[in-house]
Amino acid sequence: MIRNILLGLLISLTLFNISSCSSDDDNNNNEQAIPSFIVIGKKDNDNAFQYDYNRESQSGELINLGEQQIPANYNSVDFKEDVLCFVAPQSTSFKNIRTNEITTVDLIFNNSNGELAFSHTYSSSHIFSAYQKMVGSNDMYIRSKNIFDASEVDIPIGKADLVNGLLYSQNRLVVAYLVRENLQTLYYVTVLNTIDNSIVKTLEFDAGVKFITTDTSGNLMLGSFSSSSTSSELKVYKLNSMELSAEYTSSSFFTGISNGLFQNNNLFYLQPFPQPSAIPFLPSVYNIETNVTNTIDILPALFNYAMNDDDIDNISLINSIVNFENNTLLVSTNFTQINGNNLINKVGVFLFDFNGNILSDIVIDEDFRPLHIYLK
Repeated sequence: MIRNILLGLLISLTLFNISSCSSDDDNNNNEQAIPSFIVIGKKDNDNAFQYDYNRESQSGELINLGEQQIPANYNSVDFKEDVLCFVAPQSTSFKNIRTNEITTVDLIFNNSNGELAFSHTYSSSHIFSAYQKMVGSNDMYIRSKNIFDASEVDIPIGKADLVNGLLYSQNRLVVAYLVRENLQTLYYVTVLNTIDNSIVKTLEFDAGVKFITTDTSGNLMLGSFSSSSTSSELKVYKLNSMELSAEYTSSSFFTGISNGLFQNNNLFYLQPFPQPSAIPFLPSVYNIETNVTNTIDILPALFNYAMNDDDIDNISLINSIVNFENNTLLVSTNFTQINGNNLINKVGVFLFDFNGNILSDIVIDEDFRPLHIYLK
């Protein structure tokens, strides 16, 4: 019996003892296997946890990252090229999921002297931090720190009052920021060559840059609003040279998107709903050539799934990640299950097609607070 379907903004999946469940969705007869994935989250206030699910063995492993010296107070986490990166207030830890090798680098900014770090990202060899050096100055720098020998260099960017995007890809660092000047707000994107630390190009925008994302073909997409229009402007650049290769105007609003996944002319993102609402977002795919948005309504299938299990009390959509290779979504949920007089918290992971049909699902039997999910 379902009392409500809530949706939250974190990222989910995880825990010990996985038991398979078949979908009761009558619209789907083609069950597919859940792909391998990683979840990062917290089970208690003291430790971060990593959960690995393996498609071949159809089993998972819960790892206490605290026992591997990964701090529980990390501010952000990212995953790329088989490496997990945990940015904590004074250090950054890297974990290779294939070798389990962990490297920790000090990341200290002197707040008492006015140093203020905005954002961090990384490559396989460096940590990049956007920061200001002193109180009363809005001069921004990028600190590039070598992971292996701890050497570092500061690269001046110019004036910045706020950094709202930092992205590394293919020897390029993309920095989106704004400057408040003479009662105006100016928006910029600067791209650095991380090999020689030179500035490739700086772009100015009329209104805020809503998201920055890259694809595997070396393209950079920037999404922004025009100050004189109610539409969104999407620009695609060759990342290496920053030459404009395509420009689109979309009738869709990409409000609230901090990032997205761009591939084969398709942009995947989570479309937020106006708040307050029981539904913060739904997964969406926008095709830049056809100017068509496919908002994938996964709620009816989740509702039917819950209604067919009398023991489910609440189900909460947490987040979603896309696989463009087979046009599927991996969706993470939290739910409570009735066991006598007790409510047991569990995690459900669902594989959807782009029509909103459940292709496969698993239930992870443990109370776990999942925060991030990645495809392996």
